[in-house]
Amino acid sequence: MSQLRRYVDALERDLHADASVRGVLVAPSVTDRADRLLARHGLEFVALEPTD
Repeated sequence: MSQLRRYVDALERDLHADASVRGVLVAPSVTDRADRLLARHGLEFVALEPTD
């Protein structure tokens, strides 16, 4: 999560003021703790199963 937050922070610094940056973690699942941390840091989670 901290890597994603740092990436979002860097993009927010580098892009123009009216750019909208979202941090989205895409994975099959996350733990409850990870989900709470994502929410606390303004990040999102999207569940996606790998395809064959």
